[in-house]
Amino acid sequence: MEEALKAEDVLDEFLYHLYSVKRRSGITGFLHKIVIFMWKRYETVQKFKEMNHEIKEIAERSKRYDLRHMEEDHNSHHSINNAHNIRETAFFVEGAELVGIDEESDQLLEWLTSGENRGASSPSSKWVDKRYVVVLDDVWSNILWKQVTVALPDNRKASRVLITTRKEDITAYSYGAGSQVLHSKRLSDDVAWVLFCSKLCYDMRYLRSFSAFNVKEGSNLPLNNLILRFRLLRTLELIGGPIDYLPKALGKLFNLRYLGLKETKITELPTSVGRLCNLQTLDIRNTLIKALPKEIRKLRKLRHLLIYVGAAGEGFYIITGLKVPNSIVKLKHLQVLNCLEANSDIVKGLGELTQLRRLELTNLKEADERDLCASIDRMTSLHHLLLMAKDENQYLRVDQLSSTPLVLRKVTLVGRLDGVPGWFASLRNIVHLHLHWSQLTNDHIPCISKLPILERLSLVNAFGHDKKEMCFNEGFSRLEDLYLGHFPNWLSLRSVKE
Repeated sequence: MEEALKAEDVLDEFLYHLYSVKRRSGITGFLHKIVIFMWKRYETVQKFKEMNHEIKEIAERSKRYDLRHMEEDHNSHHSINNAHNIRETAFFVEGAELVGIDEESDQLLEWLTSGENRGASSPSSKWVDKRYVVVLDDVWSNILWKQVTVALPDNRKASRVLITTRKEDITAYSYGAGSQVLHSKRLSDDVAWVLFCSKLCYDMRYLRSFSAFNVKEGSNLPLNNLILRFRLLRTLELIGGPIDYLPKALGKLFNLRYLGLKETKITELPTSVGRLCNLQTLDIRNTLIKALPKEIRKLRKLRHLLIYVGAAGEGFYIITGLKVPNSIVKLKHLQVLNCLEANSDIVKGLGELTQLRRLELTNLKEADERDLCASIDRMTSLHHLLLMAKDENQYLRVDQLSSTPLVLRKVTLVGRLDGVPGWFASLRNIVHLHLHWSQLTNDHIPCISKLPILERLSLVNAFGHDKKEMCFNEGFSRLEDLYLGHFPNWLSLRSVKE
């Protein structure tokens, strides 16, 4: 396992250095890049040769000592050994760096330094005239105590034996008269956070993912320190964290695949975000960001762009899209795009994103109909579609859509409709249908009722004020959830049975 991580490190380092080479123009720049490439390639090859040699040695030792039968034991004790390795770093920590143990350390010192003689054991001529303190660290069996106690004399010198353990049966063992047990207390959230931040510089050689959820306000999240030290991070997730900006150093995370900033107080992304050339997912939902920088166009591997701001209640604006540069349509690998504020250029260019599986657009105008429908017609993999008009008085024109993708499962239309679009009949696999502020004048329930696997239907202010009755006839064979919002008092529901 360790060798595999080393190999991953070497390869990531090689790619990092190649990416970090500053671009220079002309023949000088070309030669500079070639020299760097050849040198880093040589270093990488040498490191892989060393690892190959180490792997061969491991295999030879395994064969020589027939270690195959120990594999199960090795796996079962792997987590314990890792814990031991982590604990060993505590021996090299300065006292000032220890946190959350003031009360316990005071009590321990009192027991260790008091003059009272405790316990009794067989004498040993070697230590009989000496005062001693013996520390047995991380004890897992009482057998150890039985083995060492014969060498620990009770010489009336107030000597002490200190045992640390993580097992309750060790603390419950009878060690003779005067033994004391000090249980470590759970650290408070604030102290635990201070300890965690201090450990960022230790024990994280192979760190690839860092996630922090709902960190308390006022906590000092050392982002800059984290980024600079762990430049090979693949996942950085800070959901609900107390951060309102990202350092420019973010651009150094060449290896980053996932950046999650959901529900933070960040107001903008640094322009250095454009250097995250391996980024696949950017999640900035429900932040204070209003627009994306133009550098977003450089994220050629981006697949999931989650950028909406949700709204509570049943008002027209159930979701707010973000402004994005028109060049967003150049990111050919996008699969999820929710939710962006549309303009005529973006609507026209969306047809280039043929891999889209989820699309959410706001700020649509009646004049966008032709380009919008032409773009959607090219999205054969679309599962989820949300379209919202510019305001509640704007008609959402989608009649020119020739058909819908067979895999389409959820449709949400927010805005006035002249009627149910003709392509509704092609929604053979639709499961969720939401019509908000449609203000339909005729009863289109019979048409909707024919959708064969519809499970959830949401109608919010879906009918005009002159509509007096809504008739539910046959159909809705799979319907499980019907939601009616902004329902006029004078509108009645009627079920007809033939």
